[in-house]
Amino acid sequence: MRICGKSSSRICARLGYGGALLPQPIWERMQRVSVQEIGEQLPFGTGWGMTETTATGVAVYWNTVRTGLLGLPQPGVTLKLVPTGDRMELRIKGPHIMSGYYKADALNAAAFDEEGYFRTGDAVRWVDPQRPIEGLEFAGVPPRISSCCPERGSRQALCAETWLRHCSPM
Repeated sequence: MRICGKSSSRICARLGYGGALLPQPIWERMQRVSVQEIGEQLPFGTGWGMTETTATGVAVYWNTVRTGLLGLPQPGVTLKLVPTGDRMELRIKGPHIMSGYYKADALNAAAFDEEGYFRTGDAVRWVDPQRPIEGLEFAGVPPRISSCCPERGSRQALCAETWLRHCSPM
């Protein structure tokens, strides 16, 4: 927990997590402690990103009642959601995305699609397909990636380099 300020008897704090899914029971316990200690639940932010996206690109910036959300694109970020079975592969484009892997033309060709979107290797779903404003949630690794590389199928972020090294026929 990070304390961001104090006013008389009230503490202003916020919580956040990233890098992996926070288990729902831990989120619930932290909120129970928050209510017990300060009388209210705390805002709980999270985001999705990877090294190639300079750590972020999609974030939850509103109060929520559960974990597992990735959120919505941050300003300047464009997402491309490519259907793959019952999920969508998340692709991302923006000024914060790396320009390419150093001296690795084959890797770069595989890492970016024909429109210049970075292929993340992560699958997502809309929290509520009728209300996209609710954001995206993590849905694993698309079947075409996890089936070629089953030992990698449980990873939250599967970068193009790892995919090429372990899964690609190249």
